[in-house]
Amino acid sequence: MAPNTPAMIVSHELGINVKMYKPSQLKRVVDLEGGAEFVKIVGTIVDSGEIKYFTVCPECGMSVGGTEHFTCKKCDKDVEPKYSYLTDLIVDDGSGQVRVTCFRKQTEVLLNKSYDELIAIREDNLVKGGFLSGVLGKIVGVKGNCKNTDRK
Repeated sequence: MAPNTPAMIVSHELGINVKMYKPSQLKRVVDLEGGAEFVKIVGTIVDSGEIKYFTVCPECGMSVGGTEHFTCKKCDKDVEPKYSYLTDLIVDDGSGQVRVTCFRKQTEVLLNKSYDELIAIREDNLVKGGFLSGVLGKIVGVKGNCKNTDRK
């Protein structure tokens, strides 16, 4: 599909992937109700946490706890785990703010880093100290399940 607006033409020329949403497809943060509702919002990243790493089964991807001995409950066997990760963000759409959790693939896209690069960051202890500050101010489209709308 050829770009048809000035913004789309410029983003296409710069190699930026832009997805267009119809206003009827989007929800405002203030209107979110929770209850595992699937929603789409567009907003600005105003805060970010650190990359959180955890161990997973290399076969099924389920989280496995432990420090030296790891057992996957789903596969029902001992495993040599691999790492996965997530990142928490606060996204503001002008009507309110929502916490967004990005799991492995979303974190890779958000940071434009590969799995191996993100594991190296963990191994080099570069996780702390504002590594995610580069995403602040970035406008993102988010889609997913809205599970809780507790507001303070």
